[in-house]
Amino acid sequence: MYHNDANARPCLQDLPETGFDVLNWNHKIGVREAREKTGGRMTLMGNVAPLDPGVRGTPEEVQAAAEAVLQESGGEGLILSVGGGISMGMPGENIVAMVKALRRWRGEE
Repeated sequence: MYHNDANARPCLQDLPETGFDVLNWNHKIGVREAREKTGGRMTLMGNVAPLDPGVRGTPEEVQAAAEAVLQESGGEGLILSVGGGISMGMPGENIVAMVKALRRWRGEE
């Protein structure tokens, strides 16, 4: 897994050649762009913004953001997570909201 909080845009197209299978990237690059630039050859891990809404948002805002990420990805080749990783101070309720969004997306709720 390759984790990058910085601007990975300049190297996205080269990352599949590194041997990493998963990319956890900055939330400022959309799922569609990351998938296009990596040629769909990596599983993407993200891409809910870590601070707004991750830390500072409500569970409803996190759920809506997670649903938007799932919609953009089509639910394919994605591990739903916070882009760049969970930040300190992210309320447990907001993590649960991401799980709820995923379950709803899968038709489990």
